[in-house]
Amino acid sequence: MPEMAQFFATLGVGGALAGMMFYFYRQDVQRLTEQWKGQSEMLALLVKENTSANTTLTETIRALHAQIAYPGGRRATDLPIVRPPKER
Repeated sequence: MPEMAQFFATLGVGGALAGMMFYFYRQDVQRLTEQWKGQSEMLALLVKENTSANTTLTETIRALHAQIAYPGGRRATDLPIVRPPKER
């Protein structure tokens, strides 16, 4: 312990302030890192849930679309698939 007191005495007031600032800076960085980890886990869960909901909605829309009757008694599944033209 006396060595530590001598070390801080040689740093002076500026060194002691710089040491305290560094200590609190590290504490803040550690807290923010833990917070970021929690937020990234929540975001991954949100993306997973949204993907599942979008898949369900897409399947429902396709099933409903297949049941729609068009003029001439054709169903949506009988219609040709029209794709957009390729860009040059």
